[in-house]
Amino acid sequence: MVHPKEKRSDVVCGAASWVDVVAFFLLNYVAHAATIRHFPGDSTTTQIWWTACALFVPFAGVWRACQSIANARPFEKDALVRAKYAGALCIVSPESEDRFWDSLAAFRDRGCRIKGKVPTDTDDAGFVRCVVSWHAGPAISRSVVQQLEKIHGFSTGPLGVVPPSLKVVPNCRNATRKVELSCSNSLLKCGTAVVQVAFACFTLYRTKSDQVEEYGYAAFGLTVIPYAIMSIINLTANILTPEYPTLFMVQSDAMHELQQEQYGDFDGTVGTIVPQNVNSKDNGFHHLLSVRPILVTEVRPGYRQAYVQIPEGYVEDSDGPLEVEFSRFGRHETVPTFDRTQRIRNLVALAIGISALVTPYVLIAIFSNGFEAGTMSTPLQRGFVMSWLVVGQVFGALSALRGHDDSSAGNIFCDIDDWSDIVRNWGEFKSFLFFGFLPLLAGITPALGGFVVVGLMIKQFGSCVVV
Repeated sequence: MVHPKEKRSDVVCGAASWVDVVAFFLLNYVAHAATIRHFPGDSTTTQIWWTACALFVPFAGVWRACQSIANARPFEKDALVRAKYAGALCIVSPESEDRFWDSLAAFRDRGCRIKGKVPTDTDDAGFVRCVVSWHAGPAISRSVVQQLEKIHGFSTGPLGVVPPSLKVVPNCRNATRKVELSCSNSLLKCGTAVVQVAFACFTLYRTKSDQVEEYGYAAFGLTVIPYAIMSIINLTANILTPEYPTLFMVQSDAMHELQQEQYGDFDGTVGTIVPQNVNSKDNGFHHLLSVRPILVTEVRPGYRQAYVQIPEGYVEDSDGPLEVEFSRFGRHETVPTFDRTQRIRNLVALAIGISALVTPYVLIAIFSNGFEAGTMSTPLQRGFVMSWLVVGQVFGALSALRGHDDSSAGNIFCDIDDWSDIVRNWGEFKSFLFFGFLPLLAGITPALGGFVVVGLMIKQFGSCVVV
């Protein structure tokens, strides 16, 4: 029983009210969740969802911040390059290999790279016979769910996030001013994170009193550690890379093809992946040539024969047979050093994430003198507090693996007009129920139980001030 104004060590404690409980929750949980990182194009609904998720599972916010840190380019001066690495640029989704071969049989220009010696036996139209192949190129980072994400401009075609290894340049090649994109370093979030980290340190300082002696490693003051870690990593991510309110489209050969064939309309592009220099000596795809119907017979797996029209300006680079390699992205260039530098950044971000997993246990062990149970904590309190930490880490890691929703997976709630749609799609609804909702409920149940036992511990312990 706590008596008002009872002296405890170096603090004075009184009976705690529910206002004290609510204030503790707002300052130590809710405010920390508000610092979570949002990805480019996240809608208001998505932002609310991830903020609520970070409230119950703070490590979901940790892994989102780690992804932002891995893609950060704080010293990059080109706004398009910074946005590309942040995942804020999107292009028309490229074709699959089967669809590519079918479409290549049509009479139209395609982006490619050419090597070898041009044969002398050309027909009257200037077409020569040669071996052609398909280059998959880098994978699209993810598909864009246009119903759930905000896009700068207008689009009716399929979009995907630009792979970071593709080079993006401005639409206007001779512009004297650089491209500027709308973004923010979230100064309010940075300020909030600084205040919250300071307040979390103060909360942990107060926890060293009779609170740890009575509740041990289940002390309610120690439950703020994961949230403080999330705020620190979010602060780091906000400093290193800005947040983008929308996704920005960039042009490509595939976009021009959809527009010409009237299969899609696009407006508001901010750049292009089409190279500026056709005679570039790097390993990019710089040429645009016409193709006649492909012969069915394969020369070898993945290689076929076709008649192509060699563009003007092609310089033969070898005496070998002529080969043409088509890219599903059309004309483009890649960043040569991307894989090596990105691997280092990924390892740094992974190390930060692993440290965020280990640090809570280290700090709890230090404050509780090696996970001592205390004199008043119950098995129920200790169970909920620790399961809140462990389950939160597991589901936080799973949320990182999940990332953005992929449009290919579908979202059954996007196209539901009335309840009859659920009946028609009952199989999909059951899949969502068992593989989506129930695991989500299992993930937040320890947090809900943790909130309850923390509130009861605060009421039991009382409200204290340092004297």
